Amino acid sequence: MTLKKMLRQAPLLRPLGYPVWSRGVVVVCFAKDLAAVAAMLGDEFYTSCRAFFIVDQGSRSPREIAGPAGPSGARLPVRKLFGDPLPLDADIALALPSYGWNKLAAGACALKTLGFDAFHVLMPMRRDEWVSPYWPDYYETNRQALERAYALLDDEESRQVFAARVRAVATGNIGYYRLCGYNEYYHPQVQPRPGDVVIDGGISADIHSQRAFCQSIGDKGRLYGFEPDPAGFAAASGQIAGQDGCRNFQLVPLGLWNEKTALPFASGGDDSRVVADGGQGNTVCEMTTMDAFVAENALERVGFIKLDVEGAEMRALEGAVATLARSRPRLAISVYHRPEDLFVIPLFLKDILPDSCFYLGHHTACALETVLYVLPR
Repeated sequence: MTLKKMLRQAPLLRPLGYPVWSRGVVVVCFAKDLAAVAAMLGDEFYTSCRAFFIVDQGSRSPREIAGPAGPSGARLPVRKLFGDPLPLDADIALALPSYGWNKLAAGACALKTLGFDAFHVLMPMRRDEWVSPYWPDYYETNRQALERAYALLDDEESRQVFAARVRAVATGNIGYYRLCGYNEYYHPQVQPRPGDVVIDGGISADIHSQRAFCQSIGDKGRLYGFEPDPAGFAAASGQIAGQDGCRNFQLVPLGLWNEKTALPFASGGDDSRVVADGGQGNTVCEMTTMDAFVAENALERVGFIKLDVEGAEMRALEGAVATLARSRPRLAISVYHRPEDLFVIPLFLKDILPDSCFYLGHHTACALETVLYVLPR
């Protein structure tokens, strides 16, 4: 099936708004939002609600709660999402009293864990180009390249994820994004293995992914984490200090690029990034290439590469051609920062690693965290 045909069939998995036509609804929310969500439903929608289910494991919440009518109104049971089964004869609504994509993503992942891909979302929305970009001419403008990249994918799930992303950015509706059932950077076929040398571009402040990598590669493996942002480097260094499980983790205070250079950098927060094309940052960071680092450190073979470098993924890959060709590592590359990444990056990698399997995963309920997984044969 072509991408164009798949786009026509892409389902809207998470429509925004309360299912007003439903005769039975269960509302999923977080513990501290319970009272606000109950009030948000109002008398009209509260009458069709059967129960509330709390996402937070281990949280304390009442066993029942009154609706907007107060003590004289109906009282509904409050249950645990991971303790009580969700009924199959009711619609599910994930409710958040204020806009927040982090909570939306967490709630969606919780429901996905229980096998629920589709549900309603009750949340005040605002235009946010970072988490819900709107590119109305995206498919028509890039049709040939998108179709070529789509044709590279090796399984039906990846093709559905690809089509869902194209549909989502073309409409600006985050309800189309299809979540995968495995953890980010841990595709069933593409993940770090015991003894791997891992190159990790872009380190999170809480080093959550990096701790998982260290555990996966074991004592015989080695993780090199590249973080040019001084604030991010300091935060990650503080997290690593004193942790026995991170003894095989070496932080590198450099960014990955297609040449050795110094570049202006916007430092601080989740959106730390290189400011290229004449822009101004608030600091200057040193950059290197993956090929240079591998040669300078006499790394015989790289087993796994992960890149989430805020739009610099293509530049980093351009500086890694020799390493890719010689080591043929497994890859987990973010392809959501720039519109062209979804097709330019897989087509580039196909030329370097022609005999490979390509998969696509998506790991949040918004535009973030779309990852290309590559398994060289």
